[in-house]
Formats: sequence, structure tokens, C-alpha cells
Amino acid sequence: MRLQNLTIIFLALALPIIIILSVYVQLQVDTAFLRAKYDTALIDAAHETMTAFQINTTNDQYSDVTDKKIRDIQAALNVFPSTLATRVGATGSSTSFMMAYVPALVFTLYDGYYIYSPTERLWDVTRNEDGEITGTGWRNISTSHELKSYVHYTKQYANDNKSKILTISFTLDNFVSVYYYDENNKYQSRAGYLEVIPNSQSQADSFIQALGNNDDVRKYYEDAWTFTKWFNKMLNESNLQEAKDALIISEDNSAIPGEDSEFNGEKYDVIKDSINKNLIQSMSIYGNQMPELSGNDWDLILNNVCLIAFMQNIPTGTTMYNNYTIAVSTENKELVKGEELYFVGEGTGSDSYYHRIWCDHLGGDTITGYNKNDFKDQESAGHRDTLACYYCMIRASDGTWNSAKKYFEENHKSLTYIETRKNAYESALAKEKLRLIPIKQSGFISGSTGLPEPWEDELW
Repeated sequence: MRLQNLTIIFLALALPIIIILSVYVQLQVDTAFLRAKYDTALIDAAHETMTAFQINTTNDQYSDVTDKKIRDIQAALNVFPSTLATRVGATGSSTSFMMAYVPALVFTLYDGYYIYSPTERLWDVTRNEDGEITGTGWRNISTSHELKSYVHYTKQYANDNKSKILTISFTLDNFVSVYYYDENNKYQSRAGYLEVIPNSQSQADSFIQALGNNDDVRKYYEDAWTFTKWFNKMLNESNLQEAKDALIISEDNSAIPGEDSEFNGEKYDVIKDSINKNLIQSMSIYGNQMPELSGNDWDLILNNVCLIAFMQNIPTGTTMYNNYTIAVSTENKELVKGEELYFVGEGTGSDSYYHRIWCDHLGGDTITGYNKNDFKDQESAGHRDTLACYYCMIRASDGTWNSAKKYFEENHKSLTYIETRKNAYESALAKEKLRLIPIKQSGFISGSTGLPEPWEDELW
């Protein structure tokens, strides 16, 4: 009898605990399932949006850059809510419900960024009891996402009394725009690529000769060296010490992306500070907080055209869902990167395939590089019979020169072998940058001087 009593007491005590634990475990499982579902939905929506942006811009000639950018981005942003709602399982009018949990989307582009975030819509009428308009007055009726003004990656340098002000607009690569007032207090502006200037004409000729003595390559470097000389002289004459210390180009201070230099450190700080400041302000208006982005995340943002998408404050069982994702653009007409270059060989040891610069199967007496998009339209690009290299496709490695050089050194390639490929890589990169100049010029706000002009003195 006592045993039966003890059994009943045990069950009376244990059964509620078992039930509570079972409910708690099931709740945790449901929470994990929901979080995984939202993760997938967020990633898919961001990537679909970026894909739409790439499709909209790939064949765009950018005759009017600003208008076309806004149009293409707004069209791409229409994809995000529908994809997000579909992946979550909400459709129809529920798209607006899901967007209530999206505090911001950020399109980081070549020379600036757009923030797409909620904004209050106000209606400037008042009505009487019968619904008739009786006057004007501000009344909050709704909030909706809107595309904010474009923000350039700029920094203003000035002396203590603000009598001399210099504004530098940075980009994701080594192209900059400069806005300032000259010694006659006349507004000036120039833009161009920054490259380390050789010490002499003979050194410059040898450098270009090593890259194949191509007319496009010569034009790119001579224009860049001309602009860089003017840029350094302008900084020296400005007496703005902060700008001089960080931005004057030299062998120890390059503007080439990925290199460890004062210039790049300054540029990256400008971009990060601008995005952080404006995102924090946009998200805090409606009680959201910007999460701290990791170092790897910033590496993606500082070196790519991309979309940053945030989702916050979605109830998921015992927790609130807060996350973000970054979708990187691999095809656009704003930025050329080493990863997007493919190479073909001609002559002894060549084949009918296009390769990454590090590929062991890339051979030939001469090696020429092209943007990967050229191989998609093979009829017009003249590569109709050129196929993708199988080994390049299956090997997980980027196409940057630093990665290729490390691979060559680890596999004990000769200095001549490395130098030949480096020259082919640099030549292809210069030609692609020169090809993008008209796009960069059309988006440049020119002043009295305009875009780079021939330097009045000898370069050396």
C-alpha cells in the first residue's frame, strides 16, 4: 500500500515536470526550425534581389548613370519582399507584413551607396465628421520603405579656419574624384586613376613594354600617372597635413585595392564610418539597432558591389530573430576585379580553353586576358570556339594576383614564369579599367577643370 502511495506521489510530481520539459524541448525545436527558415528566406531574397540588379544592368549602356541606377535598383528592390514572403510562406498582402521586420537594405555600389528603409508618409489634409476636407495639417497615416538619397564615399579635409577645403570622393578601386577651390578661389574638380609613378621615362617605357606595349595599356598608365602627379602636387600645395600624410601616392603608399597602405586604410575608414553612421541613424528611428558587422563582412563590403539585408525583432518562440546577410555582385559594369579576368594563350603550348591566371594548363607564347563577360557573348567577343577550362571550374581558388603568386611560389615556378603571368594580368586589368572610363566620367560631377587634362609640365 505504501509502495502504491509512493508511486502515485512520484507520478504526481514527475508527470508535470516531464510535460513541461517536453513542451520546452518542442518549443526549442520549433524555434530552431523557424530561425533556419528565416535564415534561408533572408539569404534567398537578398541573392534574388542582387541577381535582378545584375540582369537589369548587364546590358545597360549607362547613357544617364544616375537615373538608370535609381531605376534599376528600384526594380531590383521589388523582388526582395515577394521572395522573402514566398520563402517564409506568406503571400499576397503579407509581403508588407514581412517588410515590417526589415529595418534596412543597403546597396553598396562603386562610389557610394543607397539605403532602403522605412519612412513615415504624411497626408496634408484634415476632414470633418462627414469626411469632407476642411483644411491642411500634417497627419501620420503610414510608414513604407523608400530609397534614400545616394551617399558618396567622401571625406572633407579643411584647415582650422575653413579657408581651404578639399573633398575627396573614393571608390572601391583606385579611381578618385577631387573637388576643391584653387589659389584664385575658383572651383575645380578632377577625377582619375591613381598609380605609382615610375622614376623616369625609360623606366615607364620598360614597364609598358613588359605588359605587351598595347595602346590601351599605355593610355591607361600614362593618363593615370599624369593624374597622380597632379594629385600629389595638389595635396602638397594644399597644406592640409591630414590629407598629405594619408593620400600622397608613392611606392610605399599605393591606392591599389588589397595592398596594405595608408591610402587604403584612410579610404576604408571613410567608407565604414559613412555606412555605419547613416545605417545607425536610419535603423534607430523605429527602434532597431544595427548589429556589429564582422571583419570578413567588411572585407566583402569594401571590395565588392553588394547588398546588405537586415531582418530584426521577429518573434520565434522563446527568442527574437535578428540577422543579416550580404549578397555580392559578381557581374556588373562598375568595377573590374582580378577574379573576373580569364586568359587565353596563343602559340606553343596553348589550347582552346580560357583559364584563370594561376591555372597550370594556361600556356602559349603570348597570354591575353579578358573580362569573363566577354566569353558569354562569344560571337561578338571573338571567342566563339573558346571553352571554359575544367580544372579552373572545379578548383576553389580566387583569381587575384596575390593568390596566384602564392600558388606559383609554393609550386616553385620560375621567376620568368611568374613575371610572364603577372604582366598578362596587369595588362588585362589596365585594359578593362580603361574600358570603364566612360561610365565613370558620366557619373562625375565636373567643375571648371573637368576630367583629367594633359599635365602642363613634363611628367618627369
